[in-house]
This record gives sequence, C-alpha cells and structure tokens, in this order.
Amino acid sequence: MKKTVISLAAVAILTPMILQAGGVGVYIPYSIGQKTSSTYYAENELVTPNRTYDTNLKDKPGIGFAFATNLGKESMTGYKLGLEYTNPEGEFDPSSGSMINILNTLEFGVYSNDFVRLWIGPRINVGYAWYDNNGYSEGGVELGIAPATGVNVNLAGNVSITFDIDYKFAWQGGSVSGSRYSSYTSSPTGMTARLGVMYRFGEEDEY
Repeated sequence: MKKTVISLAAVAILTPMILQAGGVGVYIPYSIGQKTSSTYYAENELVTPNRTYDTNLKDKPGIGFAFATNLGKESMTGYKLGLEYTNPEGEFDPSSGSMINILNTLEFGVYSNDFVRLWIGPRINVGYAWYDNNGYSEGGVELGIAPATGVNVNLAGNVSITFDIDYKFAWQGGSVSGSRYSSYTSSPTGMTARLGVMYRFGEEDEY
C-alpha cells in the first residue's frame, strides 16, 4: 500500500511538469500547534467500548518537493502541487508516525511584480499516514482543506524563495492491527509553515 501511494504521488508531481512551464523546488514544512481528536472502534462495542481522546502533536519539520505554474511574473493566478513527508508524533505519547501528503493549492494573487508575488487561496491535501504505538499499528487516509497565504520572492538566476502558511481542517480514517480495536477516525487540525527554494523554467531571464 505504501509503495502504491508513493508511486501515485510521483506521477501526480511529474505529469503537470510535462504539460507546462513553471518552477520546481524543495521546501521544509514545519508543523505548529497541531492537534487531533481520535476515536478507536472495536469490533464488538459491548465487550470493548469505543475510545475517544485528544492529542497535541509535537512541532516538527519535514521535507517536501513542489511544482508551481506561476511564481510571479505573468499571471495573478497560479497552481502549486506539493509532495511532502512528515513524521507526526504525540507530545506526550510514545507513538511514532509517518505521512506522505499531496498538496493542491490554488493561488490568487494579491500583489505581483517581477520580483515579489503575494497570494491567498484554498489548499486541499490528500495523504496516507501510518503509526506504530505500544505494540500495535494503524494506517489510514487523510483528506483536508486549509486556507493558505504566501509570498514568492524572485531572485536573479531563475531562483525563487517561497514561504507560505496554512491552517488545515482534516479527516483521517483507517484500520488498526495488533489491538482490540479494528479501526479509527481522527480530525487533525493545526498550522503548517513552509519555506522553500524553487528553480524557474520556461521563461527568459530578465534580470
């Protein structure tokens, strides 16, 4: 399942790069104040009651790769596709997790010139997370939406510095193994800041 998710994510990243010019780069996502409310479901609730609890997540960095259609020179609108890896971890919880996340962002420019572009827009994420916790494991799909805002700063030599921040509202659900519970759902929320460096292509160097 993990290999399938990673393969689909790679296809999603590469396809738009073939179709049009834009920019590619890397970035660091850093979670800030994220938390989740989780419910675990037993096969027989009369024997084992369902369990619900809230968890604060540690603020942690990750790694991401991005493709953008517009970094600031031509249009006030743009689309950015990101593929990132993070490892969510409870603040007071021994569990360790990993997550592959695909981000789709529609950007509407607030201000743009040859050097700076400010934007706001909606962001949709589709991800797959898996966790190991006290002898049992769980894995599930995440769907989320977030308001986002950011800035692109275009430097000489077709290099751009990007920064954005969002606050997501998500749903996650999947299966549990090695436990008396068989499935779970959760509702992750919280802020993520992303700082990146991108290389612009498909344009003439005007600097």
